[in-house]
Amino acid sequence: MWMDEETRKDILFDELLSRFQPYTLVGKRKARNLPPFLPGQEKEWKQLLDEQEILQREFLMHPNQTSVIRSALEHLPDIDGIIDQMKSKEVPSLTEWFQLKQFLWHSYIWMRSLQEIGLNRFSFTQAEIGTCELLLRQLNPFEPLQPSFALYDEFDPELKEARQQRTAIEREIQKQNELRAQAIEEKCSIRRNRFREWVVQRGTEEEQALLQDDQVQLVRETVYDRIFVLKPSKEQEVLQQEQMNWNRMIEQLEQKVLEKLTAFFQPYLEWLKQTEEKIVSFDLLWARVRAAESWQGVKPELSDESLVIEGGIHPLIAIQLEEQQSSFIPIDLEIKPGVTIIIGPNMGGKTVTLKTIGMIVALAQYGFFVPANTCRLPLFSWIASLMGDQQDVKKGLSTFGAEMVRLSGYLQNHTIGLLLLDEIGRGTNPVEGSALSVAVTRYLVDQGYYAVHVTHFRDVVQVEGIRGYRMGGLKNLGDWHVHFGHGEEIARSLQEQMDYRLLPLEAGDTIPEQALILAERLGLPSLIVEEARRRMQREGDWHGAETETR
Repeated sequence: MWMDEETRKDILFDELLSRFQPYTLVGKRKARNLPPFLPGQEKEWKQLLDEQEILQREFLMHPNQTSVIRSALEHLPDIDGIIDQMKSKEVPSLTEWFQLKQFLWHSYIWMRSLQEIGLNRFSFTQAEIGTCELLLRQLNPFEPLQPSFALYDEFDPELKEARQQRTAIEREIQKQNELRAQAIEEKCSIRRNRFREWVVQRGTEEEQALLQDDQVQLVRETVYDRIFVLKPSKEQEVLQQEQMNWNRMIEQLEQKVLEKLTAFFQPYLEWLKQTEEKIVSFDLLWARVRAAESWQGVKPELSDESLVIEGGIHPLIAIQLEEQQSSFIPIDLEIKPGVTIIIGPNMGGKTVTLKTIGMIVALAQYGFFVPANTCRLPLFSWIASLMGDQQDVKKGLSTFGAEMVRLSGYLQNHTIGLLLLDEIGRGTNPVEGSALSVAVTRYLVDQGYYAVHVTHFRDVVQVEGIRGYRMGGLKNLGDWHVHFGHGEEIARSLQEQMDYRLLPLEAGDTIPEQALILAERLGLPSLIVEEARRRMQREGDWHGAETETR
């Protein structure tokens, strides 16, 4: 599995991917099982991205054609089942032939529309367009071409003759019925309703007249009324039998027409399948372009080793910040094999940075343009994250236990992947948590994983071979005070005082000591904060300590 469900949730991948909306039925189905590009598929990956770039440029030059192309795709039916039927020598039903004609009709419109704007690389040759028209005309045996389908008389002279004979009999039956009914109505002074029924009240002369007439029959009655209809005459019974015989013949002739159509389409089944695949590929390609336009995506480039992101954002988090009258600070970073750590204060944007990295890499490997100014990356064999509350109630695991189970699984995978870790060891006591976090970091450095590790443990910063970044953190601390208010007001005040920039970690940078300041500014009683400071001074764990990077 390239990316598990927990990771998809952590980076909000499915929520953003909901913007990926193909128009065709088959495209919608394929979009639900979109595969990522893996190492070894670099050529196909680059080709898909190049095609999106071309399509985006061409549609910008021909905006008036998009509505026609969209309509053709939206109305394109799924014909996979029909093709399978005909491959098994089965004859499709009338409804299925209608669907097949709809497919050819909208395929033809799509082909011609792309041809008009010069997008031949995505469409078909003139000869292939001719094949589409040939098949369309097989289902449209007269001029002009139209999207509907029926078993028209033009398909078979015998069928036409049989239908004419049946129509003549139907007219004769109708004529005789009308003459007989008129005679009865003149005699009884009554009229039929729109259902060709006589409705008369019980106990009336009209009722007695109809009961005594051999040409009518009682079909139903109520407490107040009786309902009569005309009974077929002997001559009409003969005509009705002839009508039934013609009906059977017409059914046989219609089936014969369908069998001939099936035989004619047999050599073109592979062409139909390839046509559907090509149109659906275009549909998926265009859906990628539209989705990427919604987050102002750029084409990612292939890198031999490093993952480089410049101006990267997380579109969904950016929207949330806009709603809070704030803005997303784009990230710039480079990740090489080994461990890249990120340090910073609580609520300083570290986890958002992890989500942004994960989202950009996932979008890139699924073949999308990415929300960044620049992105270069190798194709990873997998991506995984450990963020937030990992507890698994069903398995009886705490946050720490669930975290260790998932991490163990990832570390058993020795292919090149990207691991995003949010404070490994935070779910247990600080001493063991720090030791575990350091050990995991050293292991990842030695094994050459691509890992990004957000941490508050100072000993992790001392691990040899790491690279790192720090969040800007709080600014103007002396002037910042939060007055009690709604959560949104407090969050907005915090955002105004927080520097969310991601800055390269330099020698001398320390794990930030801003937790107590944050707690105090956010309203925690000063007695508690001062007690915490005294304990820090006595124990010498944090206050005044300097943790330098190597």
